[in-house]
Amino acid sequence: AASRPATSRDVNTLIWRGRWHLNQMTSKDSRIARELFDEALQLEPDNPEVLVQAAWTMGWNIWAQRISPEDMGFWSRLARRAMQADPEDGRAHAVLGAAEMFQRNNAPALRLFRRAIELNPSLPQAHAFLGSGLYLAGRPDEAMASLTTSLRLNPNDPFAFHTLGDLATAHCMTGKWTEAIDL
Repeated sequence: AASRPATSRDVNTLIWRGRWHLNQMTSKDSRIARELFDEALQLEPDNPEVLVQAAWTMGWNIWAQRISPEDMGFWSRLARRAMQADPEDGRAHAVLGAAEMFQRNNAPALRLFRRAIELNPSLPQAHAFLGSGLYLAGRPDEAMASLTTSLRLNPNDPFAFHTLGDLATAHCMTGKWTEAIDL
């Protein structure tokens, strides 16, 4: 994608460029990523990869910027479309679970995270989200196992700061202050 001219607007190039921008973790790049995924959705509105990447980006933008309830509804619908487009893609289940968790629908979120892990046991985001959901449900010991698994599966995740923060919180909830501080 990087070697193609900036004028290349095929879906795959838009996806790769969007992912690159999202991983820069700046407001400007997040906005660009969302624009690229919106463009890809216009080209192929039922493409499962476009849907899951657009939903993932929307979720991170909501998390980082605390976006409106209307955007939350859009995120849920987009994630559900991704899951319907490819019911065997664990990422779609994970991102829909994240949307549910953000809306404080913890039981459905945990079910979706577990389904994502059944579909793809090596999906670090699903393990991280499951850990988040578990500590929010008051189950920090279980959360620590999932969060640790996520970090083991992808120690170079650009979003590892989130997983580490949740792991530190779970340690605090169990009174493991030294471990929390180390994290």
